Amino acid sequence: MRLLNTLVLIAATLPAQNTPADPAIKKMVAGISPDRIGASVKTLAGFETRGNYSDPNQKTRGIGAARRWIFAQFHGYSQRLEVSYDTEKKGATEISSVVAVLPGTAEPEKRIIVGAHYDSINLRVTGDKAAEAPAMPRN
Repeated sequence: MRLLNTLVLIAATLPAQNTPADPAIKKMVAGISPDRIGASVKTLAGFETRGNYSDPNQKTRGIGAARRWIFAQFHGYSQRLEVSYDTEKKGATEISSVVAVLPGTAEPEKRIIVGAHYDSINLRVTGDKAAEAPAMPRN
């Protein structure tokens, strides 16, 4: 604790940065919406399970429905955003991540890559039912 207090004291005595904030970054940060983030979390929770071994073909439930929703969300952000699935096989199951790549406008070889971890697991259920069990918050 003493070290932490010392570090806080040192940081408080450092001169403030005089570099003006980048307007593009300020605009991006201002565009972050806690309500929109909350709505996204609520939507993902609404798929009940996002277990990798849940049925990916269900329309409104499970990992496949969540994956398709994320894909559509990314796709809707910009026509320049290149959205795809990165899929690998684990046994008989295909595990897919959603990846979005935004090429630079002036320098297309420079890219912003966006991805997210979206699967879930219910540690309270074991055996054959675990893959389809609803995700539950940890207590």
